[in-house]
Amino acid sequence: MSGLCGCDPPRPQGFGTCICAYEGDSVSEVLIGPVSRNDPVSCDHRTDGVFSVPGFSVPGFSVPGFSVSGESDALDVGMRDTGDMKISADFTVIPDAFAKAAPPENRIDGTPIVSFPFYIDELDPAVQFLHWEFVDPDSIPVCGFQWNHWALANLPVDALMYDFNDSHALAIPADFSRTVSAMIPETVQGRTSAASPLLKGRSADPAVTMRYNGPCPPDKDHDYYLHVWGTTAPLAGLNQGFWLNEMERALRTSGTVADQGGIFLTGKA
Repeated sequence: MSGLCGCDPPRPQGFGTCICAYEGDSVSEVLIGPVSRNDPVSCDHRTDGVFSVPGFSVPGFSVPGFSVSGESDALDVGMRDTGDMKISADFTVIPDAFAKAAPPENRIDGTPIVSFPFYIDELDPAVQFLHWEFVDPDSIPVCGFQWNHWALANLPVDALMYDFNDSHALAIPADFSRTVSAMIPETVQGRTSAASPLLKGRSADPAVTMRYNGPCPPDKDHDYYLHVWGTTAPLAGLNQGFWLNEMERALRTSGTVADQGGIFLTGKA
C-alpha cells in the first residue's frame, strides 16, 4: 500500500504538524497533530498507507484524542503525548557495574564512575532541554545530609539519537556521564558531594567530583532518586562544576519547566 503524508516545516524539536492516515489491523485511522518522538517513524517518513495531505479532509476516519472539525484548514489538533514524563530502567536494583561492587576498571580512587542507562518516555513536546539529579536521601541518617551523586543540565533533546526500533522514546546510554562532554559540549555537569569542603581526604579528581558517582551505601541498602526535568529553554548561569542548589534554583525561577518525572532505584550495601 502506498500513500502520501504532508507536514508543515518541523519545529526545532523535529515535530511537524501533520495530517496522516493509515490502516490498522481492522480499522482505518487518521493521525492529526504534532508527531511525537514516541512515534516509531516520523510522519513524513511513513510508508504504511498514508494518503492524506494538509488541505484535504478525510471523512469517515477517526482516532481517539484527535478530531477534524469545520473546513479542512480548521483542525482541532489533540496532543498525542500526555505531558507526564516517565522515567524507567531495565532494573530496580542498580547493577554492580554501576555501583558499590563495580570492577576496578569502572572506578577512580575507589568511586564507581560509570553511569547507568535509563529511559525517558512520554516527554512533553514543548521540552527542548533535559536536566537531572541523582541523589541519596537515605544518606541523611548516616552523614547528616543528602548525598548528591550526579547532576546534569542543559542537555538538548535534539542532540540525542532516537532508535525508531526501540519501544522507548529516549534512551540515555550507559557511561553517559563520562562521554557527554565530548559529544555535546553545551551540556554541563555539577559537583557531587565528593567535592564538599567538609570531606577531607577524598578524591579531588574532576572525574569524581564533577561526574557520576555510583551508589556505595555504607550501612544498608539505600533507595536513590533520579529526578529529570524538561524545560523549553536552557538554564542560564550554569557552568561545568555547578552546585546542585544552583540548578534547582534555576529550575524554580526560570519559568521554563514543562515536564518532569522520577524513579527510585535501589543501591545494594
